[in-house]
Amino acid sequence: MDHYAEAFYLASGCCFRMIQAEDGTGHAQHCPYPIEWRGRFQDGTGKWHTVEACNGHRADLIAVQWIR
Repeated sequence: MDHYAEAFYLASGCCFRMIQAEDGTGHAQHCPYPIEWRGRFQDGTGKWHTVEACNGHRADLIAVQWIR
């Protein structure tokens, strides 16, 4: 699933990825899909983060666990 640049969000309860706003403004918005996975994500500086993701953004994570 596409995402907006390399922008991401580090809050529990929502997908970590930002996506292109549907209103055509070119801005980012939070991915609206429900979270299903928790895993580790490495940012552009090499720092690791534990994040939650929807099914469509799961491929961006390692050490993935399904959230029930």
